Amino acid sequence: MNNKRSSLFIKDGINYLGPFAAISALFFLWGIAHGMLDTLDKNFQMMLHLKKWQSSFIQFSLYGAYFGMAIPAGMFIKKYGYKKGIIFGLSLFAAGALIAAGTASFESFILFLICLLIIGAGLATLETAANPYTTKLGPPQTAERRINFSQSFNGLAWMIGPLIALYIYGNQSHVEGQKMISIILPFAIIGLVVSVPIYYFWREEGIVPTIIITSVCMLLLSWFFSSKIKLQKEAVTISVLRTEGREMLTMGFLLSFSSLITLGVAYLVRIYISRNGGIEQVGLYNSGFAIITSYVGLIFTAMATDYYPRLSAVSTNNQELKKAINQQGEIAVLIISPIISIFLVYINFIVVILYSSRFTGVNGMIHWAALGMIFKAAAWSVGFILLAKSASKVYFWNELINNTYMLVFNLVGYKYGGLNGIGLSFFVGYFIYFFQVFFLAKSKYEFGFYKEFVIIMVTQLTLNMCCFLSVIFLHHPYNYLSGTFFIALSLAFSIRELNKRLALKAIFQQLKQKLNK
Repeated sequence: MNNKRSSLFIKDGINYLGPFAAISALFFLWGIAHGMLDTLDKNFQMMLHLKKWQSSFIQFSLYGAYFGMAIPAGMFIKKYGYKKGIIFGLSLFAAGALIAAGTASFESFILFLICLLIIGAGLATLETAANPYTTKLGPPQTAERRINFSQSFNGLAWMIGPLIALYIYGNQSHVEGQKMISIILPFAIIGLVVSVPIYYFWREEGIVPTIIITSVCMLLLSWFFSSKIKLQKEAVTISVLRTEGREMLTMGFLLSFSSLITLGVAYLVRIYISRNGGIEQVGLYNSGFAIITSYVGLIFTAMATDYYPRLSAVSTNNQELKKAINQQGEIAVLIISPIISIFLVYINFIVVILYSSRFTGVNGMIHWAALGMIFKAAAWSVGFILLAKSASKVYFWNELINNTYMLVFNLVGYKYGGLNGIGLSFFVGYFIYFFQVFFLAKSKYEFGFYKEFVIIMVTQLTLNMCCFLSVIFLHHPYNYLSGTFFIALSLAFSIRELNKRLALKAIFQQLKQKLNK
């Protein structure tokens, strides 16, 4: 039995079972599309109040595309091959489905017919390419067995398609704002399913088409849902627009320009590393900071969504502002410090798991960068005061000065210390930046740190330094034993202090009660 199975898909020592499975999935996919057609016809009649002769154009659009596209699809496949023919068909199929999902809010029958025409063109191209392609995925003597097997999935899908359509359409109410969802849903699902084979056949080359298709889909769906939100229009005079809009435009411009400068600095550093150390060093530099920013940076992103609005609400009261900043700083340091300790001690394992042993040359850079993150967390909490106060010019110059000396530190650090020197420059840069924003906020807005924040900062910084020194000066396995001990202390301290501020025990008890119900 195994020999027969092998002889069905193995040709010249190559096993074509994987491509054959993907092609068979396509037979099933377009069978689903055809099976849903009649149910779609009935649904259009109900939703768009069509007459039967009008709804017959649904079949005409889909099957008319078969008539018009078969010969052009054959010419395309003859010139570019089966593989590109399948990709082209999938792209048309996905584009038609996603455009239909995005334009459903218009409730235009003509638009739906055009989308079905595009889908039909994609299906025609797929069938023109897939049928003969299955005969090539194995020995010639078993070609008819393969094509019969693939087409059996098409028949199965013709039976399942109406059941899927009835489930989707039969469970939707037809009130305003909901009735078109029953049409959007299947098209969106088809668009998603089609993207998977594109990746399979086209691999890296399929990334860009899929991103474009997905982006267009998201745009159209966002357009659809935003159109359902009714907003009351307000008349705004030119004088009001100039008075209130000038400050917003100034801040937006300076924030954007500041971000461009930050990107420019990072780009200059990469150019310098590439010219002096080679492209491999650039890869190590990017991978190292990707680890830090991906896992530690998520904390900053999550907290910022709530922090800035709270800070803006009390921006006119310096004492309340001071209180909010200290509270946020305490939370940020308590959350981030145990994570920093883990990076300091176990970075070798983390790098090997996420990348490979070839990237362990970045460990030293990450050690220094992780240590500098605690100063970045504290500086980040204070730096928001400039945005809350709408001090856009001060914020711009503050960031420009920071980017300037960070660029100098990075270039000098790499020249004399390689990637480890860049990690050290990151630590030194954010150490300076922490005191820079502190003294700026103190001089302009009477800011100061509470005693509680100082205790937390000093305690966690000491524990982080102990982890760092354990890894640097102790040998295996004592470095891991000592480092793990300090990680446990950092975690225990954070949990105790967070419980004081957030009542963690009460939260866990409530969660436990919900789970037990």
